[in-house]
Amino acid sequence: MNKLTVAFITCILASSCREKTGMQLNQPILLKDQETVDLLLPTGPGQLTVEMICDERCPISLNCITDGGASVWASIRTQSDSTGSVMLCLGACNPKPHYSGDSVAVTVAGRNYWLCLLRVTPYPDFPDKPEADKKALLRVAVR
Repeated sequence: MNKLTVAFITCILASSCREKTGMQLNQPILLKDQETVDLLLPTGPGQLTVEMICDERCPISLNCITDGGASVWASIRTQSDSTGSVMLCLGACNPKPHYSGDSVAVTVAGRNYWLCLLRVTPYPDFPDKPEADKKALLRVAVR
């Protein structure tokens, strides 16, 4: 074989053995506001995006009438489909048309998944840190 053929075969073998990149399902994923991460879905590559984090929990150093709640709007998408934005909540959030609690069943590319909000950090204190510092810990699982 000539050198060109050997180089071509080596390139093909090297590219086919390349490790897939992206977050695995059933693993906690920590994202900040407006952040997107690649997912390894059973149907192929996808993305999880945290579109907005709203933390209205009572600060640790204050006494409040209610504990309040933390809301996260997130979405999962593939090249061919998207869940649209869903609202997840920890604590006492106002019921809205898209309110779903801390977990929601979503369908994307014909597969069913659970999208779960595990935590919003840091917990508010007084004086409060800016919303830009907030992060959401999420998990995506096959339903």
